[in-house]
This record gives sequence, C-alpha cells and structure tokens, in this order.
Amino acid sequence: MNYDGNGKINIVMDSLYQSDEMLEKIGQFTRLRKDYDIDFKRIPLERADVLSLKNYDLLITHHNIESLNPIYLEQVDAILVTSPEHKLQSCDESNVLNLLEKTTHIVLTPAFGEVEKSIQTINVVNVEIAVKLTENSVGYSWLPKNLIQNELNNNSLKELRIANKSNKYRFYMYLNKNSIVSDILKYYLIDNV
Repeated sequence: MNYDGNGKINIVMDSLYQSDEMLEKIGQFTRLRKDYDIDFKRIPLERADVLSLKNYDLLITHHNIESLNPIYLEQVDAILVTSPEHKLQSCDESNVLNLLEKTTHIVLTPAFGEVEKSIQTINVVNVEIAVKLTENSVGYSWLPKNLIQNELNNNSLKELRIANKSNKYRFYMYLNKNSIVSDILKYYLIDNV
C-alpha cells in the first residue's frame, strides 16, 4: 500500500563489450536488490560520448579516461579477418602487411585502436556492419574474437595471420561519482566477487 516505486539504475554499455560474467553479476544484483529497476542501454560509444554522458550510474566502454577513474575489467583478443574468398587469404604471410596498405580497411569505431595505413577506410559503428562488409569481401577488419566466434565457426569469416602482430580490446568500467547508487554497484559488481 505504501509502495513509492523502485529506485532506478542507469547502465550504459558500449556495443563492443559482451561479457556473460558482467551480465551474470548484474542479474545477481537484481535478484538480491528488488528495490531497484534497471535501465540498460547498449550503444556505440565514442570518446566524446563518454565525456558528455551525465545520466548513468554505471558505464562500460573501451575508452580509458583517467580523469573518470576507470576500473579495468578485461581485455579481449581482436583478430584480423577477411572473407574466406578474399585475395589476402591466398597471400604469403610475410607479404600480408604490405598488401593491407592496398586493401580497404573496415574500422570499428574510428577512435578505437591504431589504424593501419590503407588505400581506403570505412568507419562503422557496430560489429554487425563490420561483419557484413567483411563477409562480402569489401575489405579486412580487426574484430573482437568473442563477438565473431559464430562467423569463424561457420566459415563466413576467416582469420588472417600476420607474424608478430596482434591487437587487444581493453574495457573499463566507470561509476558516476554523482550517483547515489555508485557505492551499492561497486559493492555488488566489484568488491563482492
């Protein structure tokens, strides 16, 4: 009868991040704390977006912004992929780096990681678009392995190996210092492991 409604927690997650472990922790939190409703958004985030966001309690992104006190979560291997029929797949491994310069590079969010010198760059905002363009032999991409495992398994994408070259995607969590629930989230998602 005296129900005032639940408090609300705003979680913003970069579309590049996928973690069953984090979703499990959020699920455990919701089972233990029925006094909070969750607004969960999964969106592509540029660095400027992270700096301008104000209405979040928890933010997960690949951008490392020291002034916001990042909490390191994990790193994910990124692998160089093309379609199985792409001409780069038939090249000698020692010559691949030179040929990348003459091939279209499909870049997942322009501000993410280093970009190889290429004849043409196509910037995309999500993995799905990058996968479709790469599967259609438009060019090559560095993509998070955990997000494209199905495509690798069904052979619509194929890894292209380059000696002594690897890429990692690092992810960070931010708790909004102005949020009244930041201590609660920190306890359930970080401290109480």
